[in-house]
Amino acid sequence: MGLTPRYYEHVGKSLKPFLKDGTVWDRIPTTMSGVFLIILPTQDFGLEILPVDKWGKIMRSRGIIIKHKEILIEFIRIFAQPKLLDIMDLIQEFHQENKTEQLLSKEILDLGDKPTVMEEAIEDTQKESEDHDAED
Repeated sequence: MGLTPRYYEHVGKSLKPFLKDGTVWDRIPTTMSGVFLIILPTQDFGLEILPVDKWGKIMRSRGIIIKHKEILIEFIRIFAQPKLLDIMDLIQEFHQENKTEQLLSKEILDLGDKPTVMEEAIEDTQKESEDHDAED
């Protein structure tokens, strides 16, 4: 079921004040969750696809901005590819491993003057070696 010309006329009349009074990058929510109309620097509209959480709060500062139907259709085609989720899983796994390494290195760096476990083990081994040499 398509939209009637009367609907377009109504929407056009209600959006003109927003375009006239709004500033560049202002967004207005639509009835679809995560879909906003946005004023572009060219003083026309675009769609901004922006994920929202279960309370409707925006999850990012900027989303995907689309001005042409052909681009939207292409994004839909791309997002529908199952392998996209596989790639995202790999990326998240990489980030998780990287965060763990960063945390571990941060913990070691934040110890200050206190020796690390590895440094203590090296010192103990050196002491044992010196003690053994002194006994001989």
